[in-house]
Amino acid sequence: MSEEIKSPGKNGRPTIIKQLKIKEDVRKFFSRGFHIEDICRVTGYNRKTVTKYYSALAEEIEKEQTKEFAERERDARKRTKLCYNDLLCNEYANRDKIEKMIESEANNQAVVHLFSKRAESTRIIIDLRARIDGVEATLTAEEAVKKFTELQKNEPRKDT
Repeated sequence: MSEEIKSPGKNGRPTIIKQLKIKEDVRKFFSRGFHIEDICRVTGYNRKTVTKYYSALAEEIEKEQTKEFAERERDARKRTKLCYNDLLCNEYANRDKIEKMIESEANNQAVVHLFSKRAESTRIIIDLRARIDGVEATLTAEEAVKKFTELQKNEPRKDT
């Protein structure tokens, strides 16, 4: 007997056409926020069948969202680094101006004020460099999960 022709009431794998119909129905209800039990009640489909398609849809969406999150996180890190690098360039330019002012007023008492400005500029540069290093050293969420998973696999189980 072919898959297309089945006796009424006989259980078994649905035909490919029926599988596509079930998948489309589950997708429709899934996108509207229905739960598995509700889909089964409304459509009359078997719970295991609905769960299979429902889980596949949820996994597909989760993968897409995870991918999008990782891309957004990478972009945010790049923007943060670019901002810090821009501030760093501006502060180096500021310190260069202070250095030139110190050189031009080497015999003047006002130089003491410029030395404190140069010291403050140097502190700002050091802070910005530390922030850039921090952004580079921080694990992304994706890397952190991967590392945590590896640690969990390698860690011996403690029986309590």
